[in-house]
Amino acid sequence: MNSFRIPELHDTMPKIQAVQFHRYGDPDVLACEHIPRPVLKPRHLRVAVHAASVNPVDWRFRMGQLRWIDWSGFPKIPGSDVAGEVLAVGPGIEQFRVGDRVFSMLDTRAGGGYAEEVLVPAEDAALIPENLSMEEAASLPLVSLTAMQALRDKADLKKGGHLLINGASGGVGTIAVQIARAWGARVTGVCSYRNTDLVRSLGAEHAIDYTSADFVSEGTQYDIIFDAFGNLNVENVKQALRPGGRFVTTDIMPGSILRTFSSRLLGGSRAHIVVVRPDGDDLRELASMVSAGAVRPVVDRVYPLCEAAEAHRYSETKRASGKIVLRTDHATP
Repeated sequence: MNSFRIPELHDTMPKIQAVQFHRYGDPDVLACEHIPRPVLKPRHLRVAVHAASVNPVDWRFRMGQLRWIDWSGFPKIPGSDVAGEVLAVGPGIEQFRVGDRVFSMLDTRAGGGYAEEVLVPAEDAALIPENLSMEEAASLPLVSLTAMQALRDKADLKKGGHLLINGASGGVGTIAVQIARAWGARVTGVCSYRNTDLVRSLGAEHAIDYTSADFVSEGTQYDIIFDAFGNLNVENVKQALRPGGRFVTTDIMPGSILRTFSSRLLGGSRAHIVVVRPDGDDLRELASMVSAGAVRPVVDRVYPLCEAAEAHRYSETKRASGKIVLRTDHATP
């Protein structure tokens, strides 16, 4: 006798391709699989993702380094940056239409960007500037919002202020250099020798090769030190800060949080950690800067979506100049 079963609801729903993992581990835990299409919700957009980008937070979640802030369970779809075309508009939204090109940052703990379709809160989305490709647009949200929120909200960057950016050739750093210049700051970038020309081309007055010089011992003091790479200790660099200067880091690991809190508690340098948040208004300000030519994306490599494991391996070398992008089948090769 032939057996049969009644299909369950999730068996009959339209499917999309996504990269996800079912356990913590190395890049090989990433698998390209078919999952149900996201169901539209009020005040959300359903977006056909043309490109997503890889950020270090993606592989830190994949490795389990951030399990102390993640209780969502498995499987997990990484990715906070998306750029694509609006397929459907949820109730209560007037500022977007089907067919709009949009980009957005998703909540880093929720992820979801490594997929052919995704739901995006309308308040966190913005129209892509006409002079950007989908790949370029996808490279921008998380790093740009990190830079803006670090320099404006944590560092209180002023016009004419002297800013040092550690990791100036990385994803956050390349955008932070440009945003700081657009806001009228003087910028010194720290990077490897092979990237000093790139950092200067983005607007830095000086580029320090960390392999041959130590900015802390050079004698220059800065109004702000922005550790975009996440490997500095506020106590070890405080002599390079002017009195009243501020240290801001992207490192959200427990040790960094403890050092930052201790420094502030003991009345030392004003140290801060930036925890980036989605913000459509900030993305619209960024789009204006891009349209005006004040900020340009820096894309290192583009991989097909299902080669996310290779993209993670490259990201983990910490040698990328700018951003690593994933392209879906929606995109034109």
